[in-house]
Amino acid sequence: MTRNLAHSKAHAPSVILVRELLSLAVERQGALLAANMSALRDILIKGAVVVFSQDDIRVRPLPIG
Repeated sequence: MTRNLAHSKAHAPSVILVRELLSLAVERQGALLAANMSALRDILIKGAVVVFSQDDIRVRPLPIG
């Protein structure tokens, strides 16, 4: 998916990746997302790929590349 965004040079839609959280219970995944949404709101509105892991959150503004 991020490859398609990179090729298209698009500014939207924003994408949130949670693959590294799949080992956590769904409730914990939701809690992590909810706890960080207000801090990420403006970034997501502008367009970004946000990658959640158990240790950090990486943000890559769109367009990629």
